[in-house]
Amino acid sequence: MHANKQIDRRVRVCCRAAFIAKARPRSCSSRMYTMFNFVAIVYEPVDLYYTAGKRASASEASLARLNQYVRVEAHTEPLNEEFLKQFNVVVLTEASLEQQEDVAAITRKNNISLVVADTRGLAGQIFCDFGENFRVVDPNGEEPLSVLITSITNDRDGVVACLTRHGFEDGDYVSFSEVRGMSEINNCPPMKVKVLGPHTFSIGDTTQFGEYTQGGVATQVKIPKDIKFKSFQESLAEPDFVTSNFAKIDRPLHLHLGFQALHEFQRLHSHLPRPWNKEDAEEVVRLARQKNARLATPLENIDERLITTLSYVSAGSLCPMQAVIGSIAAQEVMKACSGKFNPIRQWFYFDAFECLPRDAVVSEASANAMNNTRYAGQACVLGTDVQDELMSQNYFVVGSSLHKLIGVQSDWGSVDQGLLGRQVGAAEEGRLSALPGGIRFWGEARG
Repeated sequence: MHANKQIDRRVRVCCRAAFIAKARPRSCSSRMYTMFNFVAIVYEPVDLYYTAGKRASASEASLARLNQYVRVEAHTEPLNEEFLKQFNVVVLTEASLEQQEDVAAITRKNNISLVVADTRGLAGQIFCDFGENFRVVDPNGEEPLSVLITSITNDRDGVVACLTRHGFEDGDYVSFSEVRGMSEINNCPPMKVKVLGPHTFSIGDTTQFGEYTQGGVATQVKIPKDIKFKSFQESLAEPDFVTSNFAKIDRPLHLHLGFQALHEFQRLHSHLPRPWNKEDAEEVVRLARQKNARLATPLENIDERLITTLSYVSAGSLCPMQAVIGSIAAQEVMKACSGKFNPIRQWFYFDAFECLPRDAVVSEASANAMNNTRYAGQACVLGTDVQDELMSQNYFVVGSSLHKLIGVQSDWGSVDQGLLGRQVGAAEEGRLSALPGGIRFWGEARG
């Protein structure tokens, strides 16, 4: 999809919605809500999900209230080519590897941008395929740089000196104006920059121009760039990564194998590995070795400890992880629609295994002790001890957004009742209820 397509064309969104101005997203899921989903709910009051119904249908009305100018529709039927052809962007979440491959083939064939987003406990994954010829018109979204010139040499590799730091990078293009003496350069097409220093850069042969005398402005010109994306199948075997943490620079490929192994485990057993179950983790490691052999350039050794930990926590669902991966996926939708900013090419992995208890050991019994509570998805990752500790904390926490909630939780004995009253008064149609260890208020924020 090229950037000159209108942003107001329809956008296809599955399961969790990403919103574009004047777009028409649809939420698509035939899954039901379970206890493991509740702890990761960011937007909705929890009681909504105790009602019967599919997840897309249950969330449709509330998602629509986020923006009255966006029409949100729920689709609970299987995805097929006829349906997907309506849209310019598809966001696929919580899909099996087979479904990802099928949808990717359809979107590739019909020049539809695809974003795959998924989380497994404390790890998240994003994949982007914007087609064979995706145009980026503005790689950074910033205003073009301009700088005053003090001199330009007549040379086969002409050097431009600037009054202040120019801020250009190798490969940038600049145009010139108001240059005296070397006036021919004012009418030249954009010239490629090679940075020599913070105040100097070269622009190629200037021997055919007159002698520079004074003045001039160099202005950055943003040249549209076409990017070729690999297909999903190609990228699966020969992946390119965007690194999220240079302290973990070798980790993305191991997580890439780990996620594939989890997909295979789920295909074989119809469920994810049991929380902190050693037998399931050993099988996931074996499957990761098999996936490694299929890479274009296999690893000599896979990180078995990392993949084991991934298996232990993969059944969990954590609100912060969903927020991180969901927000990045939404950014990629904006990039696909606008052509602004460089998109992810093509895999992005993020993990927060540092959040595990320091000894990084949680018993299987502890991980499953809260399965019948709304905190099941979090407790199966962190264990009951950590979850109990989190629930026993007494803090005053306020969070607000333009559309939804103000949250207050604190110890009744220490909270300023007047301050609490002002917070409550700042909301409409709110609900105040007592909870263990404090209070929590949910309401419609005025902003």
